[in-house]
Amino acid sequence: MPTTPRPPARRAVIIGAGAIGSHLAASLRDGTPMLIIDPSASVRSSFAARGTDSVCPTADLSSLPESDPRHIRNGDVVVLATCASVATRAVANVPEAVPVICLANGLIPALRAARNGSLSHGVGEFAVHCSGPGVAARAKDGWLTLERDSSHDATAFLAGAIDPARQRVRLAADIDHHRHGKLMLNSSLDPVAAVIGGTIGQVFLIPAAFGAFRTLLRESLRVASAARWRLAPVQGMRPGVLSMIFHTPLIASMAARSAGRQAAEVESTLARQVRSGNIGEADHLSGAIIREGERLGVPTPAHRRAMDVLQRIAAHPGGAGGRPEFAAELLQR
Repeated sequence: MPTTPRPPARRAVIIGAGAIGSHLAASLRDGTPMLIIDPSASVRSSFAARGTDSVCPTADLSSLPESDPRHIRNGDVVVLATCASVATRAVANVPEAVPVICLANGLIPALRAARNGSLSHGVGEFAVHCSGPGVAARAKDGWLTLERDSSHDATAFLAGAIDPARQRVRLAADIDHHRHGKLMLNSSLDPVAAVIGGTIGQVFLIPAAFGAFRTLLRESLRVASAARWRLAPVQGMRPGVLSMIFHTPLIASMAARSAGRQAAEVESTLARQVRSGNIGEADHLSGAIIREGERLGVPTPAHRRAMDVLQRIAAHPGGAGGRPEFAAELLQR
């Protein structure tokens, strides 16, 4: 008797195998089918050596035959782990029926419009950095929070595919609360790290940079309050409480030293972009705060200064990026 062929197993297709994407790839349960899409030849070679299919995103993925393991097919779940500035472009070749889970930081309105209902979100509260092509090391543990309701139960699939011993994962109905809470930190930390040309940890250890971070955080919180955003805790602490701690004498210095040690090797994506002459990521962080402030009539001078300084630094790519003394410009009144 003829038998009906079994459909191919559902795969996790990870677009962007930087620190976050590589960490998630390593966190999947053994045997989970996976496809890596990344522009770096060294990253693709690293995954190929481990027996994982990979492809360059500039390839015409839609023209590949369905038998090709690099073809994105119905039933796959795409995990978008790129930076926010390229997220919309990165999924241009993903078929509309294939669900996409976006893990990029910041607010990306164009992405939701482009995906036409097949988009859900996730928030990573852990800190990781690349220790080699396609290899990530976690500096601080934390939750991966995924939107509970998603097209084709994509987030439920990903949550079940992740080994809890490698990465804690949870489903939440209020994903925007988590996204806005994370935005408070990203919009305050990443621009300063890019301005000084250092890691996230150095932001806490350089006095002017630490002051600039606190100024940006307070401004972001004022916008969030006016927008009536509910801010979920990030790594167990609400951004407003964190701001109070960092503005309390003695306690602030101890907290800063601890945070500096934990994030000593964590580099922001924005800092890497600035060194190459691009500040697109900043538009989805500080730019998102500025636009929301404009809508609500809340002044955002510190974030505007940050965007101005970043533009000046990016105008001269190829160097080390920013310099610590530039952080003082964000403190002007």
